[in-house]
Amino acid sequence: PVAAAAAETRPSARERLYRIFDRIWDWQLNAYPEFASYVGAPGHDDRWTDQSAEAIAARLRDEQGFLHELEALGTGDLDADAQLDRELEMRNLREEIEGSRFHPEYLAINQMGGVQLDVAQVLEIMPSAAPADFEHMLARLRAVPVLVDQNIALLEAGLASGITTPRVTLRDVPQQLRDLITEDPGESPLLHPFAEMPQAIPAARQAALRREAEQILVA
Repeated sequence: PVAAAAAETRPSARERLYRIFDRIWDWQLNAYPEFASYVGAPGHDDRWTDQSAEAIAARLRDEQGFLHELEALGTGDLDADAQLDRELEMRNLREEIEGSRFHPEYLAINQMGGVQLDVAQVLEIMPSAAPADFEHMLARLRAVPVLVDQNIALLEAGLASGITTPRVTLRDVPQQLRDLITEDPGESPLLHPFAEMPQAIPAARQAALRREAEQILVA
């Protein structure tokens, strides 16, 4: 009877599988805060993805750990839908792990994406209804120098190892950088959300938030 009761309370293979999926999802939101902002998941809007070599290596180890868990789970007690979900997730993880040996992080910038575009785009799609939302934007603005330094380190590592983007894909990057530098800080694309704050935020609070954002930009 004790063994039977334990078997009844033990989560099924399907339940264990989807618990792993839940952990992978939570990990993605925490590891990639910009992704969390894009999908509207709260609690991550004040950070950027850590692009240090240590963090990149840690994320790879996490992916390897998740893959090992899914492989160990097996398919014996899974229905067809759950087996397909498992296979697809394992494929995603294997592709990420396999691709890591080519160091895609060294190709950090091109005219279609990179820190010179991503910062403004992420700030633009962030929640912007309450003062706390703009405080999160300020936190991200303060962290931009670290993000830039990390990207420079990745590009330098790419140069040292011979892994660089083709010249043509960098053609428009200098102008994209110049576009971020305006005579009036308030007109920078980085601060566009602060120019259109909701009326529900008192005017004095709006002015204070806008002033702090401009100070961060010129610091």
